[in-house]
Parts: sequence; C-alpha cells; structure tokens
Amino acid sequence: MIGIDVIFSFWIFIWFILYILFPLSVPSPLLALYIAFVVNVIELIYFIKIKIPFIRILQYIAMIVLIKVIPITIIYYYYDNEIKWRNDVLSTGSVFILHIIYLFVKGTDFITVNKKIVHSIEINDKQTPLFKVFDYIHNVVTS
Repeated sequence: MIGIDVIFSFWIFIWFILYILFPLSVPSPLLALYIAFVVNVIELIYFIKIKIPFIRILQYIAMIVLIKVIPITIIYYYYDNEIKWRNDVLSTGSVFILHIIYLFVKGTDFITVNKKIVHSIEINDKQTPLFKVFDYIHNVVTS
C-alpha cells in the first residue's frame, strides 16, 4: 500500500489542518492547494481520457472535493484569502523540498510515488489510502 506519509496531497492537507489550528503561526497553504487542485484536474482529465470506470472517476472527484476544494473554500471564506506571493511561494517550496528529502530518506522519489498512485487508480488495486476507504464504503453501500 502507498502510505499517506509519501503522498504530497496529504502533506498539504495536514498543512491546512495546522493552519486552521494555528492561523497566526502557520503560513497559509492556499497557494499549494490551488496548485494541487490544478494538478488533480489535469489528472482527472487524463483518467476520463483513458476511460477508467465511472465509479473511480466519482471517487477521484470526491477526493478532490474532500482534500482540495473544501480546504480552499474554508480558507477563502473564513481566513486570509490573499496570496502573499513571496511568503506563499517560499512556504510551498519549503514544504515540497521537505517532502522530497523525506522521500529520499525513505528510498523513493516524487515521480515514482506519483506513478504508483496514478497506476493504482488506473488498475483499481486499492493501493492509496483514500481509495481504499472509498472502495470499502462502495462495497458496504452496494452489498
């Protein structure tokens, strides 16, 4: 299974939670969420193009809503929604570099992890944590 610790989207989501808990101490993850949202939409278009089953498309959209759209909406409407380019680029870059270093220490890299994630979604082998949960919910509802 692909662990939450190596998936950059979860790093951004944890950053969002820390920002909500400590808005005066933690820089805003809004820029990172916007970038990740755009990347996810591009991946969604790819998944539609290669015709993965509709249920997985819905699961992927649910993932985008849960860990990208809802956090973006919360920050946009309830916190400082202005992108502070210097600080936000530096913060996003720093978190990304920490992630790359963490992956290196774990013996992998960003590209390899992302290829595994995309492949897992393509073949539905339930190797990503959120898709495993989605499949469990789908099985409970349909059985």
